[in-house]
Parts: sequence; C-alpha cells; structure tokens
Amino acid sequence: MIEVLVALTVASLGILAVTLPAMTAGRNAVSLREESLAHWVAMNHAADLRLAAAWPDTGRSDGDVDFAGREWRWITEISETDVEALRRAEISVVYADDPDQEIAHVVAFIGQPTPGLRFRPWTGQVSGNNTPPDPRGGTR
Repeated sequence: MIEVLVALTVASLGILAVTLPAMTAGRNAVSLREESLAHWVAMNHAADLRLAAAWPDTGRSDGDVDFAGREWRWITEISETDVEALRRAEISVVYADDPDQEIAHVVAFIGQPTPGLRFRPWTGQVSGNNTPPDPRGGTR
C-alpha cells in the first residue's frame, strides 16, 4: 500500500512539473498578445498625430478605439520640447473597461506641420504601373 502511495506521489509531482510550465506559457502568450495590440494602438495614434493637418495643442487628451475585437483607451500628454518646432507625445494605452491598468506606453515626437503639405488618404489603390521591374533588366 505504501508503494502505491509513493508511486502516486511521484506521478503527481511529474504531472505538476509538466503542467505548471505549460500554464505559465499560456498566460505569457496571452499577455504578450495584449501588450502587442496595445502597442499597435499607441503607434497608430502617434501616426495620426504626425499626419494631422493641425499641430496638437499641449495638454492631456484621451479617446477610445476598437482594435482587434477589443475596446482600448489611449491617453496622450502633449508637451513642448527644447526644439521649437517639435512636441513630445506620451501615449498610454489601457483597457477601456479597466483604465487603471496601463498596457503600453509610447513616447513619440511630432514635428510642426509644413504649410501646404497634405497627405492623401489611403484608398487601397496603387497609382501608376503596378508591375515591378525585372531584376534582369528586361520588361515583364
């Protein structure tokens, strides 16, 4: 009977030794996915600030965005820098339903827009000839 108990104990320890790392890896994968998505939200917002026609005012702003099937909130603090034509944007991303837990934090710098320079919005169409050049020097 004691041999059976010892065998069960050894088997239980072996199962735990395999199960715990697998559970930790699963939690880490979910955490890394969420951090990556939040970082993308922050970088998308930084790109929006850089491409905006108007230079952002200093101060705090926030907004919500739906990305990858989840609602996120970005919080941006814009401040001046020592360079007159450059502003610093600190962007934090949190879950919209849990604003106390910061998931990602990005610092971006936004240059003063050039007057008259406008970016065309992406329409999904590439203009011009879509055929890439032949690396051998000929045409395709």
